[in-house]
Amino acid sequence: MDDDQQRELAQFFTPRIVAEHMAAQAKIPDQGKFRILDPGAGSGSLIAAIVGRVLQEKVDVSVALTAVEIAPYLHAPLRGTVEDCVDVARRFGVDITFTLVEADFVDWACCQAQQEEELASEDRSYDLVIQNPPYRRISALSPVREQLRRFDIDVPNLYAAFMMLGSSMLADGGQLLSITPRSFANGTHYRDFRRKFTRSMGLERISVFDDRQSLFADLAVLQENVILSAIKGSRPEKVSISVSGGVDGPVRERIVYYSEVIRQGDPELFVHVPVSGLSDRAATVIDGLPCRLSDLGVSVSTGRVVDFRVRDALRFEFDGDAEALIYPGNLQGGRVVWPMQGTRKPQQIVSGPTTAKLLMPAECYVLVKRFSPKEARRRLMASVFQSGDIPGAVVGFENHLNVFHSSGAGLQGSLAAGLSVWINSSILESYFRRFSGHTQVNVADLKNIRYPSFERLTLIGAQVDLDDWPGQGDIDRLVERFLGIKAP
Repeated sequence: MDDDQQRELAQFFTPRIVAEHMAAQAKIPDQGKFRILDPGAGSGSLIAAIVGRVLQEKVDVSVALTAVEIAPYLHAPLRGTVEDCVDVARRFGVDITFTLVEADFVDWACCQAQQEEELASEDRSYDLVIQNPPYRRISALSPVREQLRRFDIDVPNLYAAFMMLGSSMLADGGQLLSITPRSFANGTHYRDFRRKFTRSMGLERISVFDDRQSLFADLAVLQENVILSAIKGSRPEKVSISVSGGVDGPVRERIVYYSEVIRQGDPELFVHVPVSGLSDRAATVIDGLPCRLSDLGVSVSTGRVVDFRVRDALRFEFDGDAEALIYPGNLQGGRVVWPMQGTRKPQQIVSGPTTAKLLMPAECYVLVKRFSPKEARRRLMASVFQSGDIPGAVVGFENHLNVFHSSGAGLQGSLAAGLSVWINSSILESYFRRFSGHTQVNVADLKNIRYPSFERLTLIGAQVDLDDWPGQGDIDRLVERFLGIKAP
């Protein structure tokens, strides 16, 4: 394929071993008509895998396939794949009918939704939607976003649109099998999606992979993906969580209660993936803590300085009239180092009419990196900013930082130190990875977790020398000593 075309359509084709792994999870009826929809069918690997499974099971079914594919250069190979399936199935006495829809799936599905009577007909209600949807952001002003909103679907990425539209076309009791990034599991951007999807679909199985590249190794797709199975109109009592190094590796399977995956009383409806007993223990401990951030009188928000929007106000060379600007790279070992030597990031911002509102008093804050390297050992990385870290009276925090503050002002020093210790603890990291499978730490994530009491946090903070930040072992020992929580 042409690389530009592949990027434009966000196409990452499903390797045979992944297709067979997904097909093995399909619920195939013993008899009757088996109606299958593959949105974004590509060259037909998922279709071939599911037909192969039908023939192996030797069930008494007829198969009605609908494949939707936008790319004209894939129509011939897709048709060739299906014709091979039809020929082989005929020899097994299995009848297959096939419809190729040469269209954009979002356009086609929205058109079907407009024709309510036709959409509700038997021919339009599928038993299985099996898909590897495109992974591409949808901007807030995109015509696609507006088109989806007309059907009460507001999602930031095409994969979530495919999941919503695909699930809407299932018959009651039908199954959705989808390869998806884990980004839908948390964060405010996918809150509406989680609410609507989990209202109509019951999560039945989630397969996760320790090796990020195992699904698309030849294409260097590094999103942390899962294979998701969900049932229309049914909420099982328990959910299967399977973990493996790769799709062809040994599998560890856990059966957990549905309430452990989507927790009762969680307004954000985060989707937890409890892969181990250690993360279960972390969840039990953290759920029992007394405070939300608001109980502590603490707020968290992203840094106010979006650098490319104020490029003219940034300074690379030291300017005595400019103020300090803090980037994630300035956070080192629990402290803030300013200015940074050898960095390509500007270290100052000029205060003026357009930038004054972006600056904060140079007081005490906790800073958490919003992004981490893909294979970083930790996702949660916090440091304490102190007024003495810079020479001025105000400071700018760049937008790739989350800033803990008190109504726009600084925190008490011992509280800031205690918060930073807690955020850097191993037990909170273990808990955080239950619902966050990507490299971003959202404000909503930090608001949604629970915290020790103000008194306990300040007690912990009083033990910390901010000029000699403790290592991981010492952090976990402080948490164990003052909170009675042992690291996993």
